[in-house]
Amino acid sequence: MITLRVVNQDVIQGGGGFDTIGQDVRLLAGRFSPGQQVAFDLASGRGAWLHVATGSARLDGQDLGGGDGAYVSRQDRFTIEGRDPTEVVLWDLPDTGKG
Repeated sequence: MITLRVVNQDVIQGGGGFDTIGQDVRLLAGRFSPGQQVAFDLASGRGAWLHVATGSARLDGQDLGGGDGAYVSRQDRFTIEGRDPTEVVLWDLPDTGKG
């Protein structure tokens, strides 16, 4: 099973030699082999921006290629699946209602 790893925890907490970012956001990253998937739960009032850095992925059945991005809002859970060796970046942030 694949997990998305929080990559900005030191930044959020002001540790690791970084300044705080001063925003209500989590930055996560994951690497997928073909067929690997992860379900991501969104808290109420949250949205997510997914960027496929390399490879290709499927977001709730929608195909995305390297360089593509998608915004998810107004749903409790979504699934990301690697279609190739894939790297993704995910921002978990407040939903502005404009997505």
